[in-house]
Amino acid sequence: MPSRPRSTSIYVNNPTDILPLTVPKWDVAVSSAALKNNSRIFDTIREIVTTLCPDITITDVDDLEITQLGGGLTNVLYLVKGHEGKGVVNCLVRVNGSEESDILVDRQIENRVSSYLSKMSLAPIYFGRFQNGRVEEFYTGSSPLSPSKMHPGDSQLSSPAECNSYCWRILESMSKMHLLEIPEGVAKTDGEATIWDQTDEWMRLAEEIYGKNGGKVEEGMGEGVYDKLKERWGIIKEHLAAEPKTPAEAFARATVFCHMDCQSLNILTLPSPDSSSGEAYDPHAIKLIDFEYSCFNPRAVDLGNTFCEICECNDLKPDWDKEYPQGEEATWIVERYVDFQKPGMREEMGEGWDEFIEGVRIEIDKHSLLSHYGWCFWSIIQDDVSHIDYDYMLYAKIRWGGSCWMWDRVMKDVA
Repeated sequence: MPSRPRSTSIYVNNPTDILPLTVPKWDVAVSSAALKNNSRIFDTIREIVTTLCPDITITDVDDLEITQLGGGLTNVLYLVKGHEGKGVVNCLVRVNGSEESDILVDRQIENRVSSYLSKMSLAPIYFGRFQNGRVEEFYTGSSPLSPSKMHPGDSQLSSPAECNSYCWRILESMSKMHLLEIPEGVAKTDGEATIWDQTDEWMRLAEEIYGKNGGKVEEGMGEGVYDKLKERWGIIKEHLAAEPKTPAEAFARATVFCHMDCQSLNILTLPSPDSSSGEAYDPHAIKLIDFEYSCFNPRAVDLGNTFCEICECNDLKPDWDKEYPQGEEATWIVERYVDFQKPGMREEMGEGWDEFIEGVRIEIDKHSLLSHYGWCFWSIIQDDVSHIDYDYMLYAKIRWGGSCWMWDRVMKDVA
């Protein structure tokens, strides 16, 4: 991949100084031509980009191409193409969703985390903030990974020591995040898990919505489902917050810095370089993006969430039986992850390795319930406050269905 572009702006990797400009909200998808006709949006984005990305030089309005992208569930995204002496320069403008949706995302923390990960070359270059969003590097030629390609695949399972899958790279990228030592004051906490308090808060907010519009929630998720959701959240919270009793539980529940939304739309595949460049090409190279929910949590929460996202959740058509990692596939994923986190552990454990891996897999499955319940509450809130065109209540219903599927497998003998 080409070397990372540089910027001399004082705003780059600086989450503190905020450019005093605000992009007007436009909540429907529009064409590039329509954007150019809307001078308020176009001119504001142009001023923001040329200030935060001084390497992009604009001499005429036609030098700048702005396109609204789809796929954002909490932000409105604009791809900006400009020009410099050596060719086209792209960047991504993220405009925050409705102010009401900020109750789900702490924008101060999101910007601190994104700028730090940018410095560590684990995230797109953070060009800087404006009043209601930020500008970051756009990976030219990249595209979101499809959920089906998150599986290791038969060829990978038959050659476990070789990297020949996107799944390998996903685990490698997640592992790099999990091994980070985050400086004090960057993340929401300085090492303490946030999943319990965060989900409790989301449940409180969802409860307020249910109190004023319970009929819509019942209609969307099913009669009596909301009360069952709250009940099961309380049970799983008590079960998983307990002190670990086995090495597998201790490993799975260890607190690390997590992505917390490692799903297909946030995993970008990269294009092959020009043959004349002489650059080495990794056909399975990926980049993780979107760190708005990144925080400290048990590692099994992050892995459990990704196991769920391997199913087609965003497309609102998951097949849990068919798509959720099980059996040999799940074992392969857990083994590769542990190898990344603890090189040599396999040899040290000897005959206890298989039992340990199976224990970690069970923990991941249990922690996937935290993912399901959290996104259920999140969806109820988003349905009430977001202006983005997405069927949040259907998403809540789907995640509840996934939680029931998993509950019967891992909790029926516990609860």
